[in-house]
Amino acid sequence: MADSAASRERPKALVISSVHDPRMKRRGSIQAIADELCRKGYDTSFLSIRFSPFSLLKRDLRSSLWPKANRLERTGELQCYLWRTPFHPFTSASRLTREAMIPLHDLYGRWPDRQVDRMIAQAHIIIVESGLGVALAPRIRDLNPTARLIYRGADTLDTIGAHPHLQALLQRYSGAFDYFCLLGRKMAPQFAWARERTYYVGQALDPHEFEADNKSPYDGLEPVAVSVGSMLFDAEFFAIAAPMFPHVHFVVIGCGQALTPLPNLTVLPEMKFRDTIRFITNATIGLAPYRDVANASYLAESSLKLTQYAHLRKPAVCPHFAVGGFSHRFGYAPGDSEEIGAAVSAALADEFTVPADTLSWSDAVDRMLEPTRFPDTAIAAEMFG
Repeated sequence: MADSAASRERPKALVISSVHDPRMKRRGSIQAIADELCRKGYDTSFLSIRFSPFSLLKRDLRSSLWPKANRLERTGELQCYLWRTPFHPFTSASRLTREAMIPLHDLYGRWPDRQVDRMIAQAHIIIVESGLGVALAPRIRDLNPTARLIYRGADTLDTIGAHPHLQALLQRYSGAFDYFCLLGRKMAPQFAWARERTYYVGQALDPHEFEADNKSPYDGLEPVAVSVGSMLFDAEFFAIAAPMFPHVHFVVIGCGQALTPLPNLTVLPEMKFRDTIRFITNATIGLAPYRDVANASYLAESSLKLTQYAHLRKPAVCPHFAVGGFSHRFGYAPGDSEEIGAAVSAALADEFTVPADTLSWSDAVDRMLEPTRFPDTAIAAEMFG
């Protein structure tokens, strides 16, 4: 009873994501934000959406949580709710299918669920991560007109392959949001219609997470080039780089694809974030083999893996668009074997001695909740185009 009373007295926060759930192995920065809200005293709930029978067909990484859907479950300090619906809108290569999905966005945004409504109505702070959560904006404002509603632009919607209609909804419902907090300033042109409420809140990490016992898993395989994650993963990079550097051991963690076997290539399944740390800490260089897609230059600031590599003083290899103005990053054009070879060679020869100056999660959440208090969140007018 005492815990329940204390929970009622604490301010409530709700985090909404269409990709992540704190109970899955993959840990994105949105889970870290939810954890930090707990540490700051918020009674925090995590609502995971865009989950339906279609998700099983598409091998959604939350599929193992199917039996836990539509019931509230506590994980550590977080209350978790995976909202399973009979359908969810999705994009498609077929024009007819894409058009058929347009009216389903409004239907999905209003699909009844008492627990979802209760979580929305009780929250003082609501953070919506880029994705299908945009469709919930009118529902949120109808149920809770006074909550502080923050859009966390982790990615541009076109880069993550969201349905094009979501960008139109984001603009249509822009008045519902108090702030738009972007992980990369180069996203700004897509928010020109809300420039007075749009801010930059960069990537963050918790330095203490990297201080654990990190015994090397490589057992004499050095030098090692490691890649972590699956976003925009370019398998061709390894088909080119690994044969070019037979003395380097390439390690790929959680790419979500089958790669052509090579003697100096190890492919490991997705694992918990904490388990990946020793692989990064003991590597020689880090890899961010992104595919070349439109409007992805914001990844230079927003990439969590590149942020982690810099914190651990690992030179990084990535496409030119992800280099930005950062030192110790070596760029290449995807598919260009000569440039890939030069980038890997330069990274292997680089000496990275000083760790990058990166926000803590506490710093990042403070800026998300009250961006006007921090001068470094301002985005120059010319960035909006």
